[in-house]
Amino acid sequence: MLKKIMNVFFVLFFIASIIFESYCLLECSDSPSIVICGGLVVIIAAFLFIDVLVSVYTTERDYILSKREEQQQAAVAALQKELNELLKYEKALYVVTKKNGKES
Repeated sequence: MLKKIMNVFFVLFFIASIIFESYCLLECSDSPSIVICGGLVVIIAAFLFIDVLVSVYTTERDYILSKREEQQQAAVAALQKELNELLKYEKALYVVTKKNGKES
């Protein structure tokens, strides 16, 4: 829950910093120090925003990979069960064939 709140905060911070920088460019274009400081704020906000995007992407990727691995493990377990059953049937057929061969 806290992570989602932080994500929303950083997105809003990025948007607010862009709005602040545009305001500084329009109203305070004669003072370069204010424009430079606003630009630094935008760069910091962009870094935090990109960090949030990367963390969300990696979290989703890890979740999808874990789900896919669980599905693969379930499929392998089912296949192993089927193979064990086939092996039992094969052994039973071998025994029956051997007995029929001795009786003839």
